Amino acid sequence: MNPHDKRYVLLSAMVFALVPLGCDDGPHAPALTSETVYRNDAIGLRYLAPPGWLIQARANLPTERVDRPIVLASYKRMGSEDQADFQLMIADPPTDADIQQFVVEYRVGKEVWSVRQPAEAVDVNGTAATRVFLTRLKKGKYTLYRDVTAFRRDGRLYGFIVTYSPSDTASRDAVFKALDTVTWAK
Repeated sequence: MNPHDKRYVLLSAMVFALVPLGCDDGPHAPALTSETVYRNDAIGLRYLAPPGWLIQARANLPTERVDRPIVLASYKRMGSEDQADFQLMIADPPTDADIQQFVVEYRVGKEVWSVRQPAEAVDVNGTAATRVFLTRLKKGKYTLYRDVTAFRRDGRLYGFIVTYSPSDTASRDAVFKALDTVTWAK
């Protein structure tokens, strides 16, 4: 084949364009880990992850104000057919913001959630919190629940979010039990 043939040039360009795809030097998604203790010294927070839940993402605490919630840690329940996840989020809403309204309006993720029942005050390991109960239809097929247990500390809002199928109360209960291990160092 003549090297000046357009087909040769096109084929060569395609080969060279695809070569980097086989390399292993690019960014990778982090592996799921079985890290059982979450500890963040910057905010003075420590808790035990629910048994059988693996951490899939972890972020550093931002130094600037956080007007919209961001996720600091995200977990997936392993060994279950039901979709369930657990996230720790942080935000800096105004001090007079209604927690339920804030969680609905400034949600984690792009899905739209509706209030399932009124928020309630709860005590989590000696700390006052608010629990918000949300629901949404998933692709028109079935319902998902999301419960957000939110703490206000030092002007910030910390939310422990569990998302689960209504029939999967074991996931919800595992996360609520993990919240009983929450300790604040400050």
